[in-house]
Amino acid sequence: MWSAADNTPFGDGHPYSRGQLERLLRNHSFVPEQWKDALYLLPSQNSLALKSTRLFESAGRIFGPTLAGALVVQARKEQFPAVPRRRKAERYVRVPALSPQAAMEMPEQ
Repeated sequence: MWSAADNTPFGDGHPYSRGQLERLLRNHSFVPEQWKDALYLLPSQNSLALKSTRLFESAGRIFGPTLAGALVVQARKEQFPAVPRRRKAERYVRVPALSPQAAMEMPEQ
């Protein structure tokens, strides 16, 4: 929720839901393998909040992805094998039969 606000460092760009991100990845030949939620602590310079980051992160995982500020996905690119080119049909080239030729005449000197 807070990552979509304009006054945070993460408010730039376009926030994607998990479904939108999965659709985007699959449209570009990626297969999502693992999903993680991260950044449950609001951006703050408060020293008390910074000291209790582990508490916020572990509590955030309990409440689920609704409170997460970032979605991390591990994806694999689908590589398709090269498509072999069709072999051209061999053309039959007719070679003229070897026939006797008249001998060349030697020029007179």
